[in-house]
Amino acid sequence: MSSKAIGMIILFAGICVMIATASNVFSVFTGKSQPISLFHLPALKMDPAAFVPKLPGGISAPPSGTGNMVELYPAEAMNQMANLTAHFFLAGFFVNVGFKFASLGVQLIAADKKKEIGSTSSLPAALRPNPPPGGIPR
Repeated sequence: MSSKAIGMIILFAGICVMIATASNVFSVFTGKSQPISLFHLPALKMDPAAFVPKLPGGISAPPSGTGNMVELYPAEAMNQMANLTAHFFLAGFFVNVGFKFASLGVQLIAADKKKEIGSTSSLPAALRPNPPPGGIPR
């Protein structure tokens, strides 16, 4: 198999990886499919009684830990945001891999073209380039 054929196959594979990744990211961000599930974080909660100062005259705030926990940010939203971010970074990695494959394929195709252009022995004598008289000008 020539390097041109191998280059075409690798170029096609790289473009396919990039298109598949782009379509996957599009379907995830439009809500047609779910992102990868890497994170299962708990909700952010706090006890508001911990921020109430002690009042003068012996009056104190209710003791903390009485079950009055307030949810600051829901767990579903936080996990969804973290999973979308992880999915986006992973997709960027796959697009980069596809680009590297496509670039390698183009380089193999170009190397084969240079080899074809560089070999002038197949040209008739009338079409072969002649070196300039007196050597190469500087």
